[in-house]
Amino acid sequence: MKYEYLILSPNIINDRFENGYTAEKEKTFFGKEKIVYKDKTITEQEWLNKKGQEGWELVNILRNGMNYDLREYYFKRKIK
Repeated sequence: MKYEYLILSPNIINDRFENGYTAEKEKTFFGKEKIVYKDKTITEQEWLNKKGQEGWELVNILRNGMNYDLREYYFKRKIK
Protein backbone atom coordinates (compact mmCIF):
# COMPACT_ATOMS: atom_id res chain seq x y z
CA MET A 1 0.00 0.00 0.00
CA LYS A 2 1.35 3.45 -0.89
CA TYR A 3 0.77 6.63 1.09
CA GLU A 4 1.31 10.30 0.50
CA TYR A 5 2.36 12.49 3.40
CA LEU A 6 1.60 16.07 4.37
CA ILE A 7 3.23 18.30 7.00
CA LEU A 8 1.34 21.47 7.98
CA SER A 9 2.17 24.30 10.36
CA PRO A 10 -1.12 26.23 10.42
CA ASN A 11 -1.36 29.84 11.48
CA ILE A 12 -2.87 29.76 14.99
CA ILE A 13 -4.45 32.90 16.45
CA ASN A 14 -5.54 32.70 20.11
CA ASP A 15 -5.94 28.89 19.99
CA ARG A 16 -8.02 29.14 16.80
CA PHE A 17 -6.87 28.09 13.34
CA GLU A 18 -6.87 30.52 10.44
CA ASN A 19 -9.35 29.41 7.79
CA GLY A 20 -9.29 32.09 5.12
CA TYR A 21 -10.54 35.66 5.18
CA THR A 22 -13.79 37.55 5.10
CA ALA A 23 -14.24 40.84 3.28
CA GLU A 24 -16.19 43.50 5.17
CA LYS A 25 -17.09 47.03 4.21
CA GLU A 26 -16.22 49.75 6.71
CA LYS A 27 -16.67 53.49 6.61
CA THR A 28 -13.63 55.70 6.92
CA PHE A 29 -13.41 58.89 8.94
CA PHE A 30 -14.49 60.91 5.90
CA GLY A 31 -17.53 58.72 5.12
CA LYS A 32 -16.03 56.73 2.26
CA GLU A 33 -16.37 52.96 2.21
CA LYS A 34 -13.37 50.67 2.09
CA ILE A 35 -13.03 46.89 2.10
CA VAL A 36 -11.23 45.36 5.08
CA TYR A 37 -10.11 41.73 5.12
CA LYS A 38 -10.40 39.97 8.48
CA ASP A 39 -9.17 36.53 9.50
CA LYS A 40 -11.77 33.77 9.62
CA THR A 41 -10.90 31.18 12.27
CA ILE A 42 -12.12 27.74 13.38
CA THR A 43 -11.30 25.47 16.32
CA GLU A 44 -8.63 22.78 16.15
CA GLN A 45 -11.29 20.03 16.13
CA GLU A 46 -13.12 21.64 13.20
CA TRP A 47 -9.81 21.99 11.33
CA LEU A 48 -8.92 18.32 11.94
CA ASN A 49 -12.41 17.23 10.86
CA LYS A 50 -11.97 19.23 7.65
CA LYS A 51 -8.67 17.43 6.94
CA GLY A 52 -10.35 14.08 7.68
CA GLN A 53 -13.08 14.83 5.15
CA GLU A 54 -10.34 15.44 2.58
CA GLY A 55 -9.06 11.90 3.29
CA TRP A 56 -6.10 12.77 5.53
CA GLU A 57 -5.35 10.72 8.65
CA LEU A 58 -3.54 12.44 11.54
CA VAL A 59 -0.27 10.68 12.38
CA ASN A 60 1.48 12.97 14.86
CA ILE A 61 1.58 16.49 16.29
CA LEU A 62 4.87 18.13 17.23
CA ARG A 63 4.60 21.13 19.54
CA ASN A 64 7.20 23.73 20.35
CA GLY A 65 7.97 23.66 24.08
CA MET A 66 8.49 27.42 24.23
CA ASN A 67 5.43 28.47 22.24
CA TYR A 68 2.41 26.16 21.99
CA ASP A 69 1.04 28.16 19.03
CA LEU A 70 3.84 26.65 16.91
CA ARG A 71 2.77 23.15 15.91
CA GLU A 72 3.48 20.77 13.08
CA TYR A 73 0.76 18.33 12.05
CA TYR A 74 1.77 15.17 10.18
CA PHE A 75 -0.89 13.53 7.99
CA LYS A 76 -0.99 10.57 5.62
CA ARG A 77 -3.51 9.17 3.14
CA LYS A 78 -3.63 6.21 0.81
CA ILE A 79 -2.77 6.74 -2.83
CA LYS A 80 -5.43 5.24 -5.08
